[in-house]
Amino acid sequence: MSAERFQSIARQTLLRFVLCAGALALLVFLVSDGLTYTEGSVFFSWESLGYLLSTFVLVGGILAFSIGKWMLEGARRVQALQRAVVHFSDQHRVSLEFVRALVEARAARRDEITVVADILERMADNMERHENLRMREEAKQHLWSRVFASSLDAIAISARDRRLLTVNEAFKRITGYSEEEVLGNEMLSSTVSVPNETPLTQIWAAVEMNSYWCGELLDMRKDGTLYPRWLSLSVVRDASQQVTNYIAVL
Repeated sequence: MSAERFQSIARQTLLRFVLCAGALALLVFLVSDGLTYTEGSVFFSWESLGYLLSTFVLVGGILAFSIGKWMLEGARRVQALQRAVVHFSDQHRVSLEFVRALVEARAARRDEITVVADILERMADNMERHENLRMREEAKQHLWSRVFASSLDAIAISARDRRLLTVNEAFKRITGYSEEEVLGNEMLSSTVSVPNETPLTQIWAAVEMNSYWCGELLDMRKDGTLYPRWLSLSVVRDASQQVTNYIAVL
């Protein structure tokens, strides 16, 4: 039952109570002047019956009014709750679930307040689960940032086109280059030679095939001095196995 239907029934119920109470009160008023006697003694009077019925009508009218008011208030609460949940669900992209559940509830003649409460509980559980996942991801990213910044090994990260995106402090200390000087350069651009004169194209081909390559290289610092370094080169792929980044550790 929808909130609008609930409110309509409440109004009709209240109107019926008022009409019935009014009709009964009019009947009592019309006959309350009459008296009933049995063998000269007053056994029961229309007046006393009128008082009794009037009291009953008064109490019944008050009760009917209270019930009708309570039903109308309940309908307004349901409407307000539905509006709040729809707004909340729109903000969290679960409005389709809410609408589907209400349609199913109406088809099965279930209490919509219970349905709304169930949906709110599920939404709260989902929010808590997503918040926990978000916090774990943030913790992992924070840990990775600390490892990246504090590592004694030089680390360089490039985009899929092998252009450098970022380097850590150890990279700057070992090579002598600042981050601004190397960003946008191609990874391994400072390499002078490799063992057995292996072309860099073969190294990149091995990385693409095996997602990893390691070996010793001869590199040049900013001041022109040559130094050997052990390089570990790996690939980062997305869910569809497409290359997103390259990571070099030396």
